[in-house]
Amino acid sequence: DGYGPVTFWLLPYTFPEKISAILSDDDIRTYDQALRKLIESQNIDTSQRNIIVSHQNVVANGKEAERGGSESMAGGVGQIDYSVYGAFDYAALGHIHSSYSVGREEVRYAGTPLCYHLAETRQKNKGFVEIVINAKGEPLKITQRSITPLHKMRFIKDTRDNIYDILRDDSGRGEYIGITITDQRTTPEINAYLKELLNSRDSVLLELLSSFNSYANTVEHAKRKDVESLPIEKLFENLYTEQCGGTPPTEDEYKLMEYVGELVRNQDTHMELDDKDVDKILNKAKMIGGSK
Repeated sequence: DGYGPVTFWLLPYTFPEKISAILSDDDIRTYDQALRKLIESQNIDTSQRNIIVSHQNVVANGKEAERGGSESMAGGVGQIDYSVYGAFDYAALGHIHSSYSVGREEVRYAGTPLCYHLAETRQKNKGFVEIVINAKGEPLKITQRSITPLHKMRFIKDTRDNIYDILRDDSGRGEYIGITITDQRTTPEINAYLKELLNSRDSVLLELLSSFNSYANTVEHAKRKDVESLPIEKLFENLYTEQCGGTPPTEDEYKLMEYVGELVRNQDTHMELDDKDVDKILNKAKMIGGSK
């Protein structure tokens, strides 16, 4: 444009072991290390404008944002800090369905332009992000643009009678609706009534569920959901503390847990740990002074 060239760098999701092989660097073990070294190896002219399109799990100070909807990712897997993209004027991030910046305004997940999952109905103003790039060094103009959907998607969670009242009094048409009943199980009669009511307004019942059951309301279910969202090293820490009578691991021992957790995450994608990996763990334990 009138200010000169803009270079776009395209980086699909990648794994540390792949970058380790490309760069012939056996010390690369974490996603953060891998991305930093890969970007450092590129010939980036930082006097010009550079945009990167990337597809990683980007966090700020180790904190992940709430997932948007239908995308999936285990807690802690493949984290890289937003500062990895320091050489770029803007980092356009993909995969997460909610729209938010990470660390700085110029590192951003665009989110999905429309709702692709009932969980995304909690996000307001779905749409796209418009970026205006000015001269090098000048602030970018970042604007969230809303898209009005042809068919509004809604999620209702309430008692059966309240849901009936809400839908009977509602004038909405052409909607996609998900419903969870909280005070009783679903029945064929309830399903038929809701479908007939919604169909009369050209709306569609996408999902009819009940949260009223012995499993969903137990403490065990809540605990299981918590566990599924935790990084591997945190699970190690909890198990260690429980087995040691409430005594948490030392700082050195936790470093070893982080190392093993990252190793497992990297390898677990498509291969098993072998003897070479076990030797690396033992050597790492000796190096950081872990006593357990």
